Amino acid sequence: MMAGRKTSERRGGRPKGGSDAIVRAVLEATLRQLGDRGFAGVSVDEVARAAGVNKTSVYRRWPSRSALVLAALQTLRDHEPPPPQTGSLRENLIAMLSAKVALVSSRSGRKILRAMIAFEDEEVARLARTLRKQRYRVPIAVIERAILRGELSPGTDPSLLAEVLLAPIYYRIIVLNQPVSHPYIEQVVDQVLAGAQMQLPLRSLRRAR
Repeated sequence: MMAGRKTSERRGGRPKGGSDAIVRAVLEATLRQLGDRGFAGVSVDEVARAAGVNKTSVYRRWPSRSALVLAALQTLRDHEPPPPQTGSLRENLIAMLSAKVALVSSRSGRKILRAMIAFEDEEVARLARTLRKQRYRVPIAVIERAILRGELSPGTDPSLLAEVLLAPIYYRIIVLNQPVSHPYIEQVVDQVLAGAQMQLPLRSLRRAR
């Protein structure tokens, strides 16, 4: 088995499956290193070895370590569940925040999240900022649907409200290094909604309940 593997690598240093398999193997190896060591500990040489490819195969696709890490982080979008649709804004937000907490509260998840703010190269940093904005895609969709249902005022800013909801969650995980419990999530949602729904007429509030 080992001989077959060495032969495969000598023929081109590629995992079985061609170009798509190379990309998948390299990005998975990058995420593993990122989760174990953080951004500073990612080594392109070691990623290439772990993925079973030549280092040149990595640099051909990603010219720098930052670009490689960014590409790996972009694959995390595939793991994010779709917006919940319970019919209740409060329940949707609680479900959405609970899913995000599950993704980022592990040891590796915290390191990956921190890596998203550790880019030094300006071009890659700009792309990373775009990627961070994509984290708000699901909460914004939940909030926009609530506006259409009349649970929030038409004047509500979905992006701002999403930031207000997620900020205490990420702060607690990344800065305070503390767990996020279900009661804490409920408290965040209830307090944010209490402020957001003050814009609604009393009749609309009654209908939303």
